[in-house]
Amino acid sequence: LLCLPLSLFGTTSGAMPDAKQECNIVATCCRLIHGCVKFRGNQCRRSAALIIQSSSCLQSKILSVESLIAKQVENADGTGAQELDDLMVKLRSAASYVCDLYKELASQSENFGKYLVHVLSSYVFLEHGDMNAGDKSEITLILESGICTLLGSCPPKDL
Repeated sequence: LLCLPLSLFGTTSGAMPDAKQECNIVATCCRLIHGCVKFRGNQCRRSAALIIQSSSCLQSKILSVESLIAKQVENADGTGAQELDDLMVKLRSAASYVCDLYKELASQSENFGKYLVHVLSSYVFLEHGDMNAGDKSEITLILESGICTLLGSCPPKDL
């Protein structure tokens, strides 16, 4: 279960799902991992590296779908605007689930404390392109509240 995002998004073979389906997959994976971490935190501690990698994979997929939508909006001529709006709603929902997962990892700092800095480093690495652009995207703003919670839960020696 914990490696589900890696198996879904880590392969290049087969047909890629469309953006709406990817948002649904990200949201579902986040809810499943969030439930595991919340209700089975002690048992999940052994798989902390896999949880961190899965959350990074989910965040990466959200940002790639957002980039795809931004390109579609630039090239749009007015047709399909409702479809793009619906897709953005799904993307915001998926991003909020990733944010909730980050907050749950922070609340379980007794189990995942030494791994939280790895979530932060993957966030910085994935957001590096957006920081160069100068503008923060809407999805980045949604993710930031979870990242700030993680930052507050990181052991000071790791920062």
